[in-house]
Amino acid sequence: MWRSQMRRLLKDPFTHFLLLGAFIYWLYGSVTNHGVLSRQNEVYVSRAQVLNYMQYKAKLFDEERFSDYLSSLSDAQKKLLVDNFIEDEILYKEALRLGLDQGDFIIKQRLASKVRFLLEDSASQTQPRDNGLEAYFKENINRYVQPASITFTHIFFDKSIRGKDKASQDAINALHIMNEGKESQDRLGDRFPFLINYADRTQRYVADHFGESMSEKILSLTPNEKKWQGPFESNYGYHIILLYDIKSERVPSIDEIRPQLTSDFLQEKQDAALRDSIKEVKSRYHIRVDADI
Repeated sequence: MWRSQMRRLLKDPFTHFLLLGAFIYWLYGSVTNHGVLSRQNEVYVSRAQVLNYMQYKAKLFDEERFSDYLSSLSDAQKKLLVDNFIEDEILYKEALRLGLDQGDFIIKQRLASKVRFLLEDSASQTQPRDNGLEAYFKENINRYVQPASITFTHIFFDKSIRGKDKASQDAINALHIMNEGKESQDRLGDRFPFLINYADRTQRYVADHFGESMSEKILSLTPNEKKWQGPFESNYGYHIILLYDIKSERVPSIDEIRPQLTSDFLQEKQDAALRDSIKEVKSRYHIRVDADI
């Protein structure tokens, strides 16, 4: 009975159709898979690929320059370069074959960084015109204000060593001695925790070393490099000051800061172009976010 059912099934045209379809599907899959495997196992090396490889390795993109450099290499140097390219390409293909590109956060980050780099590279890097630079300077002028600065030297009397009263009196005595020219600076006073000489330092910097009160008093003085002034009390003791110069807060001219200004301007333009590019790429995707995050 079973054999008779099989004979009837094999004579059925629909069975023939199914078997033929299965055979064609198997044949197509075998050929296709073989083709994919063949392509995966093939490494084609062209001059364009090598030039691209060289530029990415150097993180510098100038095809004409690298083309000239490639042409200047000896045969041995070219072989070494090609061998390195082939090795990287084979390891890349092997990583894909092993599925190492799937679900790896580091790989995702590197690929995202590569796309971000390409988007940045597409941003204009032309030098800004003077009127554009002037407008940018006016809009961001507070970033370029040069704060007031102070230049002075001092002699310190440590109240933790001498006691507060004696440190104060010793500073007064030293003031008279120095202004009469009877002693050199390095023979008086104690070791200060920070500096002896302060050249073009901001009030903030001086306040960090001497305290707000003393820094404000120094700024209120009239510079006189021939006369010691004080004493002034800091957090550590007493000081007499020889004040050389005070520079008021000022806004520099564009020409004074042109290199920095140009760099900041181009960086801001590049950042804006990158944000716009990412926004445009993002608009191509339908994004869903789970509500329970």
